[in-house]
Amino acid sequence: MPTPDDYRSFELEASAVTSVARGNTTVGRFLKFGIPLGAVLVAGWMIYNSTKPRPTSMTTPDKEEFTTTQFPAPSLSTPRPQTDQGTIVIPEAPEVPPAPPVPRDDPAAGASRTTVGGRPAQ
Repeated sequence: MPTPDDYRSFELEASAVTSVARGNTTVGRFLKFGIPLGAVLVAGWMIYNSTKPRPTSMTTPDKEEFTTTQFPAPSLSTPRPQTDQGTIVIPEAPEVPPAPPVPRDDPAAGASRTTVGGRPAQ
């Protein structure tokens, strides 16, 4: 008697076969033969068109004569104005004022300027 594992393997085999093999339907035959045949036809057409000789090449010189006429330059009847740009003068920097004198403790006054906890000491 087949075991449950045998039934599972039979089901797996059957599903694998049906996913690979196409049925005998119109869509199945088209997918099996039509698409590869169309790909071969397109590739053959591309190869055939690439082997035909070109009527003209981009690098061959033209057979026609090509002439141009010179465009006349504009006449400038008025002379350009002469401007005097002058000389750039950079002023000297102002002098820096001297630093104020540092105050000193007067030992005669007897008061000390030291602080304790942000308040003057007593």
